[in-house]
Amino acid sequence: MVIDWAYSGLGAVGIDAGNFVPDAIFDGFVTVGQGPELRKAVWDAYTSGLAETGLDFDEQALRYVFLAATALKYAWIPGTAFARGPEDALGGRWLEAFPLLVDWFREALPLRSPL
Repeated sequence: MVIDWAYSGLGAVGIDAGNFVPDAIFDGFVTVGQGPELRKAVWDAYTSGLAETGLDFDEQALRYVFLAATALKYAWIPGTAFARGPEDALGGRWLEAFPLLVDWFREALPLRSPL
């Protein structure tokens, strides 16, 4: 187990795991094409780990946070990527990966609870 104390804090259950996938893509550790496989692996391991603790959780609500909150957190990516320029390696990778987050948000919409 590794704890990153520099970024520890309070957050919704699910957003920590959700951040892992786009961060890995944006930082170039995995390709956009590997994103769905990584997402499945992270989701499966995360929910399995939560279940092992005995935590009673609403899987639909957890999936909503995993998808929607993560997608919203990275809403700044296109503007920053365009400012860098699509010919910039980092900006180009970010622009290539952003549609993944748009898909996450679309997938999350029917999972939200009515207010």
